[in-house]
Amino acid sequence: MKRLKEWRERLELTPPQMARYVGVSYHAWLSWENGSRSPRGPAKRLMEVLQMVEVMAPVVHSNLMGE
Repeated sequence: MKRLKEWRERLELTPPQMARYVGVSYHAWLSWENGSRSPRGPAKRLMEVLQMVEVMAPVVHSNLMGE
């Protein structure tokens, strides 16, 4: 999935680092990133939450800083 690779690159992480970060094997992460498989179950929900946090972070920061 192109979005996962872009997300990982924005965080400046390597595929092994990202796999450790989300708690999956390196091979699982690569299969998600290249689109041959998709996250399922708890891993899918974790990815959804992490993506939501990334989207919401600027809004939360702005509100906290009174901008």
